[in-house]
Amino acid sequence: SEMYAGGVSGGLFYSNNGGLSWTEVNPEQENLAVMTIAFSKDGDVYYGTGEGLYNTWTTGYGASTSSGFPGAGVFKKGANESQFTQLSATTGFPSIGAIVTDPNDNNKVFMATSSGIRRSTDGGTTWSNPVTGTIGSNGTCWDIHMDAGGSLWATLGGRTMQSTDGGANWTEIS
Repeated sequence: SEMYAGGVSGGLFYSNNGGLSWTEVNPEQENLAVMTIAFSKDGDVYYGTGEGLYNTWTTGYGASTSSGFPGAGVFKKGANESQFTQLSATTGFPSIGAIVTDPNDNNKVFMATSSGIRRSTDGGTTWSNPVTGTIGSNGTCWDIHMDAGGSLWATLGGRTMQSTDGGANWTEIS
């Protein structure tokens, strides 16, 4: 009966009665653009912020405008914790499009960011870029998914990428 829901214009909400009523999780951060929510096998909850289309430019009148809202990285609540905390290693990512947790290893977390694919092997404390070469350092990752067989799939810089070894190595499929 526990549920979480997020929105790009309002933050994160929680229900413990199957959605009959909702409570704001972080009301002091109501403007966070929540884009993705993920759960680990042991009950950790992650949410990623920042609209994927976030872009800022200056108009001819000197005003700054944006096509979306920037985020503040990833927030996490451990299974036995009552509050979410910001993962400090993710504050440099203005857009988190998706988060995936490994069902076999509670510490493995993957995210799709405006700066590419990111992988954590310590529950989100540190993150690395598992994709090497030009595409790995310059591509925007819009989505990431783990299939039933454990393979990871991601869109990166307009290409489809696959990892069959837990995210350590990636191969371009298209």
